[in-house]
Amino acid sequence: MLLRGCKLKFLKFFLTPVSQIKTILQKHHFHKGGERGNKMKKLLFGTMLLALVIAVPIPTMAEVNISIGIPLPPVITFTMAPEVIVMPGTYVYVVPDIDVDIFFYSGWWWRPWEGRWYRSRYYDRDWIYYNYIPAFYYDIDFGWRGYYRDRTLAWASVGVPTDSLSTSSTKLERLG
Repeated sequence: MLLRGCKLKFLKFFLTPVSQIKTILQKHHFHKGGERGNKMKKLLFGTMLLALVIAVPIPTMAEVNISIGIPLPPVITFTMAPEVIVMPGTYVYVVPDIDVDIFFYSGWWWRPWEGRWYRSRYYDRDWIYYNYIPAFYYDIDFGWRGYYRDRTLAWASVGVPTDSLSTSSTKLERLG
């Protein structure tokens, strides 16, 4: 009950206009000087400070999250390591027997997907976004699958097993 009375007085005090508070203080002889006046000033100052702390929201820590998601290409499941062949006239290996383009060049597996390029040290996982078109791709003819299917270029007659590929491009053979 006492607490409720204090709350009501507290709220009444803050809802009272400043001019009325001055009048109340003068009426009860709470003026400059005297011990009683200093106590009232301290109480008034403390109450106002407490009201500011409660009434003014404490600024929260601002946090900015910007997320730009570049989706990774879908997983291609291989039952065994894919066989690759050397693209005629280049140092680029290709995986001809699947529907998506996967290349091996200079120790990296390369894969275009939805207008972006991805690369990995493995043919079946850990693809990471690559911000540019790889330099080797400018030497690749867009119709290479048709040329392979029709055997119109001098393709290697035997595919190269994936596990024999070196991470060094100096060991790649160039055909043509």
